[in-house]
Amino acid sequence: NEDTQVIFSDILPLIKMMYSMYFEQEIHNSKGKKQDLKKMSLKSVMTFSRDFELCPYLVHQKACFLIWYSVANAESKEELANNPEIRNIVSNSQNLGKKFTLAHFIVFIYRLGVIYFNHSQEKP
Repeated sequence: NEDTQVIFSDILPLIKMMYSMYFEQEIHNSKGKKQDLKKMSLKSVMTFSRDFELCPYLVHQKACFLIWYSVANAESKEELANNPEIRNIVSNSQNLGKKFTLAHFIVFIYRLGVIYFNHSQEKP
């Protein structure tokens, strides 16, 4: 919805700053292979999730992994942003990174929020 777009647009500079801190290997020239970048992105995502106490307190670690896996394996922005809410946000983000880009990170955060919200609504 429109609120989601406004919120993500407002915090995009913060998300970009966090991306730069946690995914340094994506931004700077590294001599590793793409597969190494993928493994490093998983490590970075899990570190981010633990640092902000998202895992295991809000979302189970397995859910974080599955979200990362689905996001990391998206090859195009169209495949990555499969709904209109996030498509506009992703299209406005700069193409920062090589394998797990800023757009991937934005979608990861978005999907993590959706999973948490859905899970929190199920509790009596």
